[in-house]
Amino acid sequence: DTMQTEGSVPPRILIVDDDPFNILALESLLKAFNIHIEKAFNGKDAVNKVLQRNSPGENISLHYKLVFMDFNMPVMDGREATKNIRQLAREGKIIETKVVGCTAFSARDDIQKGIKSGMKEVLTKPVDKEKLIDILKRHYILP
Repeated sequence: DTMQTEGSVPPRILIVDDDPFNILALESLLKAFNIHIEKAFNGKDAVNKVLQRNSPGENISLHYKLVFMDFNMPVMDGREATKNIRQLAREGKIIETKVVGCTAFSARDDIQKGIKSGMKEVLTKPVDKEKLIDILKRHYILP
């Protein structure tokens, strides 16, 4: 028995990573759940997608419920993108959007930098399925 009611829309998640393999790895873990996944390959692309999708005028059921944001990417890195997303929320251009950082660097210093930029928490790669499920529950993606 799922929380999804008939005709309801699966929660939408944006995965941001410049490495398609990392996106695929996360996607394969999320496949087990009724989640709609979209992708971006750099921070700038991610900011634009969030701006488009999570604007106050958009249907709330189509908003990204969570953004998984890689740290190191070309064009604009994950921390910069997260700061931009926070700024857009402060300006009222988007509805508050939760960002979870993803990084291969698990040094406390790196994780702190992510949190400082506005990430809710940081997931280390390779992504552990149990940790991922915990995050999805904490952010109400899963019951």
